[in-house]
Amino acid sequence: MRISAEKINWSVALGELSLIVVGILMALAIDSYVERREDQAIADQYLADMVVELQTDAEHLAQSHNRIGGLIDAASHLLRVIETGEPHDDPGSLLVGAIIGEGLTRQAAVWEELQVTGALRLIPEQSARTAIVTHYLRRANQFKTIDENFIPAVRDLRALAWDILPIDSFAQYFQSAQSGVPAATVVTRLQDREDAAYLLKRVIVTGTVARLQLKSAAASTAALLTELGLPSESVI
Repeated sequence: MRISAEKINWSVALGELSLIVVGILMALAIDSYVERREDQAIADQYLADMVVELQTDAEHLAQSHNRIGGLIDAASHLLRVIETGEPHDDPGSLLVGAIIGEGLTRQAAVWEELQVTGALRLIPEQSARTAIVTHYLRRANQFKTIDENFIPAVRDLRALAWDILPIDSFAQYFQSAQSGVPAATVVTRLQDREDAAYLLKRVIVTGTVARLQLKSAAASTAALLTELGLPSESVI
């Protein structure tokens, strides 16, 4: 049976079609709204976790900066002892104090997860995304400089210390801040090693650079916290 065009109520048909189109558009709008809300919730959680991690980083950077300062002081003092004969009651303690330099750099867990999941795109503010990327790329380069220069210098000086000092002196140092090794013995053994002064100077130079890198990383961390809406100040 054929339906004549004259028998179709076009106003009713158009009205029904409009209702269908409006219904589809509303459904799409609702789905889009729900998806945006879910994405915003995910982004907010990542940002909250990042803020906590950045605050922890700031504390760790300050501690590492101070620890390297103590290490440089010990290495510089010991260098004067073996080069100028400056007296010291326990140069062995200076040597042990100059080789405690591990654990300075940390993994950025939240940043790494953002990269793996691609969730960085969920953060709506362009300025925040740019600040995050800039900070963590700079941080990676700063930590790379430390890991490739300062850490190997400390390890090489530690190998020297194992040759110079008995193993028991390390444990005694951590318990009492004294090596228990006669001062004359330590100085003589160090002076007999042609590489002792070089290794100490290497630790001093690379340690100084490492402190500058840590200071810069602390400033960048504080700036990113401010960008994310938290008042912060560099602690170094």
